[in-house]
Amino acid sequence: MHLDHTDYLFWAAGLLAHIVLLVVISARHRAETFPFFTTLISANIVKTITLYLVAFHGTRYSYRVTYSCLTVVDLVLQLCVVYEVALHVFRPTGRWAPDVRRGFIIVVAASITVAAGLTTLAQTPARPGSRRC
Repeated sequence: MHLDHTDYLFWAAGLLAHIVLLVVISARHRAETFPFFTTLISANIVKTITLYLVAFHGTRYSYRVTYSCLTVVDLVLQLCVVYEVALHVFRPTGRWAPDVRRGFIIVVAASITVAAGLTTLAQTPARPGSRRC
């Protein structure tokens, strides 16, 4: 894959930011409090390094497959982080606040439905030389 120098700079800056965030989380002993968030940041570091290596040593197809697989992992971890935040916000004493769990499930289901609908609206770009009406 051929990328511009600016793209590599942003790629490296993102990796560095995730590493710094992981160090801060570990230094402040927040990993035990927020295990899914810590796992998400660690997975982002692994994803960035993996995609960088596949971009240089693999084909476009292998990059696309790797990216898609890692995106599924990323999505699952993001949903776990949302649940983890909801636990800390709506269950600070160890018990769920009344009427929150049902509303939370409805909002999550509606969000997934809207996201799936928006995903189906996206169209792939036309190949060079082909006509699209």
